[in-house]
Amino acid sequence: MRSTIAFFSTVLLACTAGGTTPDSSTESHLSSTCTGDAASDEARALIAAALPDGKTPCDLGRPNDALDAIYPASIAHDPFRASIYERLSQQPLAIPGTGKKIAGSLAGPHPVGRALREAAALWDAPIADDVPPAAAATTFEGALAAFGGADAPDTSAIPAALKDDLRPVLRALRAAIDLRNEAIPTDADLARWFRAPLGMFVQMREVVPTAQKIDLRRPADRAFLVEQVRYDLLARAAFVVSEAVEGLRDRARTYPGSYAFSHATPFGRIVVRGTDADTYLADDPSLAGELLLLVDAGGDDRYEIPTGATQSPSNPVSVAIDLGGKDTYTYVKTVQGVNERPDPDAAGRRPAVPRHSLSEIGRQGSGRLGIGMQFDFGNDDDLYESLRLSQGSGVLGVGVLYDEGGNDRYAAESVAQGAAHFGIGLLVDGKGNDEYHAYSVVQGGAYVKGVGMLVDHGGDDVYWANPGNTYIADENRIAGHDYFYDYGIAQGAAWGRRGDYPIDGIAGDGHASGGVGALFDLGGADKYTCGAFCQGTGYWFGTGILWDDGKGNDETYARVFAAASGVHFGLGVYHDDGGDDRYNIGARPEGLTLGAGDDLSLAWFEDLGGDDRYEGGRYSFGSGTERGVGIFLDVSGDDEYTSSRKGGFGSFDDPADWNRPSHPRFRLLGAGIFVDGQGTDRYTRPTTPPGQTCAGCNWTAQSAAPNVFGAGVDLPRSE
Repeated sequence: MRSTIAFFSTVLLACTAGGTTPDSSTESHLSSTCTGDAASDEARALIAAALPDGKTPCDLGRPNDALDAIYPASIAHDPFRASIYERLSQQPLAIPGTGKKIAGSLAGPHPVGRALREAAALWDAPIADDVPPAAAATTFEGALAAFGGADAPDTSAIPAALKDDLRPVLRALRAAIDLRNEAIPTDADLARWFRAPLGMFVQMREVVPTAQKIDLRRPADRAFLVEQVRYDLLARAAFVVSEAVEGLRDRARTYPGSYAFSHATPFGRIVVRGTDADTYLADDPSLAGELLLLVDAGGDDRYEIPTGATQSPSNPVSVAIDLGGKDTYTYVKTVQGVNERPDPDAAGRRPAVPRHSLSEIGRQGSGRLGIGMQFDFGNDDDLYESLRLSQGSGVLGVGVLYDEGGNDRYAAESVAQGAAHFGIGLLVDGKGNDEYHAYSVVQGGAYVKGVGMLVDHGGDDVYWANPGNTYIADENRIAGHDYFYDYGIAQGAAWGRRGDYPIDGIAGDGHASGGVGALFDLGGADKYTCGAFCQGTGYWFGTGILWDDGKGNDETYARVFAAASGVHFGLGVYHDDGGDDRYNIGARPEGLTLGAGDDLSLAWFEDLGGDDRYEGGRYSFGSGTERGVGIFLDVSGDDEYTSSRKGGFGSFDDPADWNRPSHPRFRLLGAGIFVDGQGTDRYTRPTTPPGQTCAGCNWTAQSAAPNVFGAGVDLPRSE
């Protein structure tokens, strides 16, 4: 039996004031499409327990044509939209099964190849199962000759076993170059397209001259990005390289000795060194120019040069392989201790607030207009330091950073640590207690036509993306909705180009859907910290996913638009597999977290078990505002909920005029759903005594609009 109880009366009062129950004959625009798999069945059953009579879990999807009568085609169906966004928005119950499938596919041999396959599928550029091997070469020297260059070099210093094992890698590089060249139109202005996409980032708009910037209203720019670039070939090129390099690792051979080889080719230099503790410096003549391939056989090495990073249009592929040792990957720092951000390189910092880096140098797995990949094998503790466009960054290309294991530390500023724009950016880390420290568009961050993904295979990890300071002016960040929030785009977040929103005082330069930003952590007790637009958040048709697949006791901190938040047509997903977790305890969150769908967005939050503690602000815990859908599921455990503001907990909030039958949004779906499964739970809200329980409670609310409602349930502990 469904009942309304005093504990949640504020939800009902806020939602039903002035409203009436709609006639059952009112036309419905809800999606009837529903999927069926084991992961979805559990969610379906929990949601069904909360819903009002006449509603089913299958009613929570939004048809892909729902916006056609309200918005122009440039918004309703722009060509950059990811298919996963459309599928999951239409079928929310497919979210648990989809995430579980991806997480399962990431585990196993050849982790880079697995991650590339999943990322390419999310990019709508799937890698074929029958990718042919690169053309054969009988000798190392024969494979080397395929790149051209000066007279045949003396390769006698390289151990015979290493030369033999590198032959497949060289063949793969040659194939990747050909695929990249085929992917980019032959008449393209390569110099322009190497830089132009950077100007679309808020953080980098000043480094690109106006004449080079992309304008999506310009037919030539739009055609290049939508019709002419072969994204599938770029993904395939990276996969061919990953298969060869991971095959090299499978051989598990060592190549001891002190030796060095350097050979210049038209595509970049090929360098091979032995097992000494090497230091790679920019003024070393044997490293002059750009790198096509760098192989270090082992030792505790220090790299002060860009590795695994394309540096110009004529450097289409760049791959670095370190076979072992405690390594440091860094750069030449010109001034130290300027502020809390990483020390600048020669490009310096913006002189005025916000004082972000002006660097354009990609490092440590950076693919710009090509393929940049870095592989670090072994289980030693490594350090990675850079500024922008690094550590798994793809911009009109594919960038990959892979570290096999160890307790590693990653530090960067923006567009890094699994970030992409018109590309794929992957950071894949094996087991170990790792630290990720960065600022914006990082740790699984994506912009238009990008798939940014961070995959960590286990360990007690720390993810930090500048949370800013809500209460003081912080010169070190890009302002978000107001000056006191950071546009993080981090830890599984994606955003798109909202063409009617002024950038540099100019509006109307073209709408473009956001990409897919994802963070998959496959085990451990982890800590996530960010400010805004992070932790499974999507903005402007972007899809953000944070998927924590371990059962450790995790901690999550954020302030606003986080932990499953959809904003302005966005899709946000947060999944935790279990453990006694803490969400925003002491973070003083403002709101729109923990399953908050705003303005025709969808947000899905699920925690599958454990005794959890939650702190939220307004419009949290399953909230739908302005025809958004917000879903919050805590499957089991003795949980505690604290909210500093009214609203949320299975509620909705819409402008009053939208409830007029003549309003174009009148029939659109809007819902807030809150479900707490079995357990003894406590709630502290502004309108209730601290620590009140609500076992067996069920509450619903219906708007005057036919498809807008709120619902919640706290299921009692089963005997």
